[in-house]
Amino acid sequence: MEFFRNPNIDFLSKKWYFIAFSLVFSVAGILS
Repeated sequence: MEFFRNPNIDFLSKKWYFIAFSLVFSVAGILS
């Protein structure tokens, strides 16, 4: 279970970083 849990958490954290980056990029595009 531990072996499966760690990659899953890593994938989720990377996904949230990507979503946050996309949101910032979108807001910057709207403001400019």
